[in-house]
This record gives sequence, C-alpha cells and structure tokens, in this order.
Amino acid sequence: MPIILHFDEVSGCVCSTAHGIVAVDEIEAHVRAKVAANVLSKPEIFDARDVTLDLSTRDLQHIATLTREATGSQKPGPIAIVTNSAFIECLARAYAAMTVKQNPAFRVFNALADAKAWVEKQTTNPRTTSSP
Repeated sequence: MPIILHFDEVSGCVCSTAHGIVAVDEIEAHVRAKVAANVLSKPEIFDARDVTLDLSTRDLQHIATLTREATGSQKPGPIAIVTNSAFIECLARAYAAMTVKQNPAFRVFNALADAKAWVEKQTTNPRTTSSP
C-alpha cells in the first residue's frame, strides 16, 4: 500500500507515510481511509519523502473537490506535508493555494521535525497559520 495511515491517540495526530509511486487513486483511498477513521478534522503529518508522484494539476483539483466533499461541514485539521522533492513541494504548494479557503492550515516542510513543531503549534494555538 503506497500510503499508510496511523492515528496516534496520545498526540491526537494522524501520521501518514507514502511509499513508492503515488497516483490519484492512492490519494483517493487515503481520503476515504481518513473518513472511515473519522480523522478528517485531526492534524496530520504526511511524510512524502522519497516518493514519486504521478499527479497532474487536474488530479489536484479532483483531490481538492473530493476532500471538500468528504469534510462537509467539519473544519479540516492542519496538514503538514514533508518532502525532499522540489517537484512534490511545488505540487503541494499548488494544492495549498487551491484549498486555502477550505484549509488555511496547510504547509509544506523539508524536515520532519519542523513539520511536527508546526503541527504542535497549530493544535495549541489553532489561529496561528504562519509559514515557517
């Protein structure tokens, strides 16, 4: 499975890790898994280091629509994407721009420790959405 989702009950955070080649089908399955686990409003750290994405801008729009519909009236939790790829960083920033009204607490990081610190700050002070 290209994306593994784990909910840490102690921290209240979703920890997702992607592996290999990730396409729109895997992202859709990830969103459905978050719905099934009832964690869409929980903070998430999505580790996308050393992953190859097979996504287009159209796929990003589809994912944004799917997520918006899945979230419904819930407020989505803060999401921190961790990547070491300039391509994935650009796609993630494009997605963030598409969904800023839906979820302004969406950031991209190059270091896992920075992502964890930002998510922790978001959960203790949810009004803070500043970039690192």
